[in-house]
This record gives sequence, C-alpha cells and structure tokens, in this order.
Amino acid sequence: MTVNTEQFDTYTGEPDIERLIRAFKRQEIDRVPNFEVLIEDMHVEKILGRYAGNTLAFGGDPAKGVVDPKKCRPMKPLDYIELCRIIGQDARVIESIWPPYRREDKDGKLVQVFDRSIKNLADYRKLKQPDIKDINRVVYYIREYKEAAANTKIGVSILFGPVFTYFYEFLIGMHDFMIACFEDRLWVEEMLEDVTAYWIEMSKAAVKEGVDFIWPAHLTQLLIIFHMRIL
Repeated sequence: MTVNTEQFDTYTGEPDIERLIRAFKRQEIDRVPNFEVLIEDMHVEKILGRYAGNTLAFGGDPAKGVVDPKKCRPMKPLDYIELCRIIGQDARVIESIWPPYRREDKDGKLVQVFDRSIKNLADYRKLKQPDIKDINRVVYYIREYKEAAANTKIGVSILFGPVFTYFYEFLIGMHDFMIACFEDRLWVEEMLEDVTAYWIEMSKAAVKEGVDFIWPAHLTQLLIIFHMRIL
C-alpha cells in the first residue's frame, strides 16, 4: 500500500482501537486517541493524494442529506485504512444515518422519501418501512471493513440514530413536524417507536458482527425519546 507523504508527515506509531476504547472507559492511555466521524472529500484527497470520497461515503455526502445507496457506498476500506495510518486514526465508521423509508414512484419503483411530503398518519402508513434488507446491507460493509483490517489494530464503528432529524428535515418538514408534536402526538410517537425498533435491530446486528463501538448520531435526540417514553 502506497502512503502519500508529499503533504503530510505520516503518524509515527500504530493506530489502535484499544487506545480509543480505554479512553471511552476513562482508563490510562499512551496518547490522546484520534477518531473523527467526518473528514470531507477535499481533505481526504489532500491527505491521500487522490480522490477517495469522504469518511462517510464514496459517491455522496450523507452528512448533508439522504443519498442513493445504489450510487453511494461507505468509503472503500483500503483507502480508509491508508488514511488512518497517515493521520493515526484509531477507528473507522460505517454510516447508516438516515432510515430508508420508501414509496413507489410513478414507474412503480421504490424510492427513498426525502421531499417533506408526508403530512399525516395516513401518509406515513403508506410508506414501506426499513427492514432486514437494509440492515443486511450495513452488515455487508461491517464484514468488508473488518476483513480488510484483519492484520491491523484499526477498529470499526457504525453511525446511526438521528431519530428526530430525518422526520423533520426530510420526511415531513420542520414546521409541520413541530405542529404534529402538539396536535397529533400519537402519530409522532408511532414514528418514533417504529424507527427506534429499527435502530434496535441494527444495533443487535452490528454487535453480532463485532463492531468495536456504536456511535449514536445526535445523542441528545435519543435522550429526548427516552424521556418521552418515561412520561
């Protein structure tokens, strides 16, 4: 594997997931661990000396919105490993941020919904819910990442769980979602229950595949849901 050192001095030492895990547990470590969820396309290209996408995706930018999974995949594993070695990053992350709710388009093809067109419970119940096929797609990439790094100490994580954001930003729209929280709480709670059940199954699958840790997107939102369920 060729490492680009023209612009960057390669990190001296070896990335090590155990360093990051020990830091999570507030245990003694040899140095400050290095982990970043998103390194943008242009920064990655500068570091590697070639285009390789960003650390969340190759062929899209899921950090800024819903992407087409047929055209976008996680950063290619060998590129990610090279990046980690150059900058001393201890783990990689696989993105699965936006829950793939779908409906049929005019040609009868299932497409992901992100146009803020869902305005009531009836609209919502017409959608195809995320399912095991969506989880299996993520499992495939977890296995790919683990196999590629089998002879390294670089860890793998999975990123998901912005439970509110998808609904108010892409499925419904902020204004209508906020009104629904007051005027149609049962609809909002049904959506949150559905997507939480999906993330639970995703968590189980990721743990079974041996991810080193799970990175919840928008952790504050998860705490809000737990609070709502207590109430």
